[in-house]
Amino acid sequence: LVHIARATLAAPRLRPPRPMSLSAADVWSRLLARARAELPEQTYRTWLEPTAAVSVDARRLVVGTPDRFSAEWNESKHAPLLASYAPVALGH
Repeated sequence: LVHIARATLAAPRLRPPRPMSLSAADVWSRLLARARAELPEQTYRTWLEPTAAVSVDARRLVVGTPDRFSAEWNESKHAPLLASYAPVALGH
């Protein structure tokens, strides 16, 4: 569900696709709010705050990062955690 730009994360499909009523920015904002509550503040500010939602569809959220290193770091360290927040953030 979470794809960090310049790096790929395949997430399991939770339900059959349905039209997305939330924008990419809305979805990302919900995931970030949860991450901010769970992660140390410095981790959040360093790695997640400088990101931006790029696009969203029924299976994936694409997130842009300032550089390739940030994309790879976020994918390896934070994408699984963020993907685990998705069902609640999206109301599944």
